[in-house]
This record gives sequence, structure tokens and C-alpha cells, in this order.
Amino acid sequence: MRQLGIKQVQERLRSIAVIVDAICERHNIPLYMISGTMLGAVRHKGFVPWDDDMDFAVPYEQYHNLIRILRDELPDNLRCLTYDTSETYMIPWIKVENTDTIMMDPCLNVPQDKMPGLTIDIFPLVDCEIQDCRKTVKKIQRLLSLNRIAYSKSNDKKNKWKKCVKSMIRMLTPLSPNDINDRIHKLMDSIGTGNSYTIPVDPNYYNRYFPKQWFKPLTKYDFENTCFYGVAQYDSYLKEIYGNYMELPPLEKRRVHCDNVFYR
Repeated sequence: MRQLGIKQVQERLRSIAVIVDAICERHNIPLYMISGTMLGAVRHKGFVPWDDDMDFAVPYEQYHNLIRILRDELPDNLRCLTYDTSETYMIPWIKVENTDTIMMDPCLNVPQDKMPGLTIDIFPLVDCEIQDCRKTVKKIQRLLSLNRIAYSKSNDKKNKWKKCVKSMIRMLTPLSPNDINDRIHKLMDSIGTGNSYTIPVDPNYYNRYFPKQWFKPLTKYDFENTCFYGVAQYDSYLKEIYGNYMELPPLEKRRVHCDNVFYR
């Protein structure tokens, strides 16, 4: 297998995003850059130089429809991953995977041909009224924590205590990862509409709420010789997440994780 460098990884990710964005455009589904992808678009006109993933969000009312559309319209070398269709995927948001690549993950106890490829993340952007949904969001976060503590894999082979704790929690809970994710989606279904957005399944967004007007009007940003939609009031959004977002982090925090990505 031939290893990919950071620029090759980024180009593969961008190519996935271009295809998904075109599908969303055809079906009038807004696909917003969020998190580090939005930061990269503003600060670098593309990827943060050491970044090797892409994060997007779609309004939750169109989220399940998007899953059906992606399954029908993605090309053969891409597939839509959801927790109820993949044996190795146990998280409650969408990933779109490039099956021409492979990420060698020592935490996954699966054969090499079952290892995942490069993916972009697509999160549900949930319409909400902050005061009315806080309790529901906390329930979602507790379920996410249970899923992570009980079922996430660890490559720390020396930490037998951690493995024992995980095994005990799995024995004590009657819920499988799919059961947990089903409950999470039912809770998101129960959240009423309001003046804000939240992404309750993303650990980076715990208890973060964004005014819906920050996302209007639909605004495109340059990104590596193409364009994607992003948060219209990007300054307010990025300050909320990163503070002084134009300041580069120190070198020790510029982490690159692409040294395990290969062409199949």
C-alpha cells in the first residue's frame, strides 16, 4: 500500500466534500462548514495547514432525508456511514467515506480489509429554544458518554484496569451502541423549534447554542479553489468557539494525524 501525505489527504477530503456539496445543492439542502473547516476557510482560504478532517452540518429536519439521498446518489467509491449500517461505526452522525483509501486504526479489532477510509463528518444542526431543550441535550450527552466509556476501543494495551472498567460497564448496561444511538435520535426528534441551533451529538459543542440568524443568508466561502457554504456571521461564530481565532496555536498543538492513511 502507498502512504498519503497531508496534502494528498486534504485533496481527497476536499473531493469528497465537493461531491456531497453538489448533491446537497441539487436537493436544496444547505451544507454548512463548521468548526475547524469554517476556521480554515476564514483564516487560510482552505484547510488549516495541519488539519486532516472536514466538518459540516445540515439542518436536522433535512438530515434523515439527506442520508437516503446520499445512499442513492453517491458514486461507487464513496459511501454514507451510519451507526445502523456499519459494523465498525458506532457514533450518531453521518460520515461519508472514500473507499479507495484506508486508515490503519490499531483501536479497531477488525481485519485490514474492514478498516475505514478517509471520511468527512456531517452533523445534525438541531433547531431549538435554549431554555426548553437544555434537559434533553444533557440526556443526549449522558448517552454519548455511556457509548464512549462502554464501547470505545483503546490501544493502551498496558492499561488492564481501563479494560476491566469498560467490560463491567458493558455488562451492567442493557443498551447496545445501536440502542444508545436510537435513543439519541429520538431525543433529538423531541426537541421543539426555536431561535437557536445546537449540535448535541458533537462533544466539541456541549452546551453551545448559536443564534439562527448567524447562519443567514446562505454565504459561500473560498476553500482550496472551490467554494462551500459556511456560517454567515463567521466572526461571532468563530469567536464563540475559538476566542482569538486569527491567532495561530503554538507548534505543539498543531497536530497532524494522517501518518496512517494509505491507498487501498
